[in-house]
Amino acid sequence: MIFGEKEFAKIYDYIKNNSKFDKFDVLINAFDSKLTRFANSIIHQNVAEKNFSVLLRGVKNNRVGVASVNSSESAKLEALIKNVETIISLKKEDEDACIVDKWEEMPYYTQFWNENTARHTPEQMARSVDVILKKAKSNKIDAFGAFEVNLSELFFANSFGLKRYNPVTMASVNVTAMGDQYTYAGLSLGRNCDVSKLDFDAIGDEACGICLRAKNPVDVEPGRYDVILSHQAGEHLFGMLSYLGFSARSYQEGRSFLCGKLGTKICGDNITLWDDGLDVNGQPMPFDFEGVKKEKVTLIESGVAKNIVYDTKTAKKDNKKSTGHALPANSSYGPLPWNLFVKPGDKTKEEMIKSTKKGLLVTSFHYVNVVNPRETTITGMTRNGTFMIEDGKVTRPIKNLRFTESICTALSNVEMLGNDPKLMGDSFGGTVLPTLKIKDFNFTSKTEF
Repeated sequence: MIFGEKEFAKIYDYIKNNSKFDKFDVLINAFDSKLTRFANSIIHQNVAEKNFSVLLRGVKNNRVGVASVNSSESAKLEALIKNVETIISLKKEDEDACIVDKWEEMPYYTQFWNENTARHTPEQMARSVDVILKKAKSNKIDAFGAFEVNLSELFFANSFGLKRYNPVTMASVNVTAMGDQYTYAGLSLGRNCDVSKLDFDAIGDEACGICLRAKNPVDVEPGRYDVILSHQAGEHLFGMLSYLGFSARSYQEGRSFLCGKLGTKICGDNITLWDDGLDVNGQPMPFDFEGVKKEKVTLIESGVAKNIVYDTKTAKKDNKKSTGHALPANSSYGPLPWNLFVKPGDKTKEEMIKSTKKGLLVTSFHYVNVVNPRETTITGMTRNGTFMIEDGKVTRPIKNLRFTESICTALSNVEMLGNDPKLMGDSFGGTVLPTLKIKDFNFTSKTEF
């Protein structure tokens, strides 16, 4: 472990013994990160960081204060307590100020901590990266990217004596292979709790292969095309959809695209989406930032919007039970689902390509932004390898295109789902999803490259 549960308990005890809040909770997040960066097919940086943060939420006379510190020293913790007291004195009363007073019992989830990952050394990381670099050099292209190993510990406790602790490991690699003057590129990603399950040979082959096929792209006219979206591109659809609609806070405030649509069909029959913080195949987190056990929540079932997710405050407002999706106390977003799973299909990517008369194969999206949140409309660009499909074959690389599309419309037009679920995401959350084939995806303009 990094610091260990006992060390965190000492911090909690100090706050408990030296504060005079009516109630409080404390969230301690520790991490140990090792990062190997490479560019121009050379490792240029190995860095390591070990740190933790203490986030304290205090309640007094129904007023709430939140502050944090990155130290366990007594003087720093004393200052933290005073900062929270000062903030409380400046706040208005909040009748919904919630500190959880009882929890559902839950086991200690040892499967989220992998010793292969925890013991992975910088030397081992360099050897793994070297596999990719050799592939790039042999193909006379340049490889850029990073390989990161993260160990994290989450400790939560409150004034009611409730305590939670859980350690998690995660290894991730991203590779962009780039050709002459960086005019064409290919992308490959890998992510798993167990570093031994990352196949660096396959990741390197994928990035280099896409890059070589993307050489000398040609212009095509924008318009509506059948598209096959890789995991990275598809993840933007589901990640954005989650952000735009499934928070109880945004729903209660009338900002969610789901307002008035729960129980109705919002996308195709073949789309089922759920959140499950206990599934080790994703990016697991067994409890939320209030210490509440995470519930498996079905968000979309066979195209029908089924549920939203709650933290303690929003659940109280709707006379519901928290689903265990609270963000840290200083967050302005409210509850969010962040360990998403999309029900896969039974098609291979090759079958999807073969079934396409005319369409596009998209490796990734970038610069994705929201245009109209109530309509789930987003915009962005293709990147790192976009290809024309004609008569069931990938025929030529094309220059990137900008798209503007409603996520719900796109997910209503999913013709095929792959049998290849893969974890995509970042340090905060992830989505396990398959390759997608979508008809009539809207590309609105050309780019210059």
